[in-house]
Amino acid sequence: MHRVAMAVCLILLPLFHGYTGLAESGSSQARTIPIYPVTSGRAYAPERPMARVLIAGPDGNPRASEAVAAAKKVFHRGGMVVLEESVPRTLAMPQGPRLPEHGPVDPGLLAFGKEAGADHLILIDVTDTLMPDQPVRGTTGYLHDEQVVVRGVSVDSGATVIEGTARWSQPVERPGQHIRQLTAYAIARALCAPDKWEEASAHNNGRGKCRN
Repeated sequence: MHRVAMAVCLILLPLFHGYTGLAESGSSQARTIPIYPVTSGRAYAPERPMARVLIAGPDGNPRASEAVAAAKKVFHRGGMVVLEESVPRTLAMPQGPRLPEHGPVDPGLLAFGKEAGADHLILIDVTDTLMPDQPVRGTTGYLHDEQVVVRGVSVDSGATVIEGTARWSQPVERPGQHIRQLTAYAIARALCAPDKWEEASAHNNGRGKCRN
């Protein structure tokens, strides 16, 4: 799976290095705060190579749908066969940043993926937590702590074989504008060996990567 991680890192879109729209308390002008993707992941021993994947997200979440579309491109460019079957709405989709032991996958979903010819399901969700902004001129606004969650699940056993998350280092004013970048980072983090991952920082121009 390392080849997929490297491909993901190569196609990451350029990330902005600051975000104008986070207003400093008591100031009439917006201040620019540099923000970077912050990732986390868990390493598992896959039961068999990941080659044919079915990528899905919860129904009714437009941002999750955009993340699913981005993930399909990432895995395709990484050399995977990406199946285009649509998951029936009757099948339950796990949502939110749950740990594998807290978010079992619906057996019907596993069976659907296996019947479609996938060896793994890639389950993607986007969460958005509202965070109070600093009061400005006597009013309080809200910022968005947006996070993309990616889980790879074996259709044979239901075991999680890859897991990654990505969010911004600071809450943002306008969510959804950079879902593609967060999705690519979450996937890259999930596929990269923990000792190979270099987290984004000011030292690498805000771009995390999986080292050779």
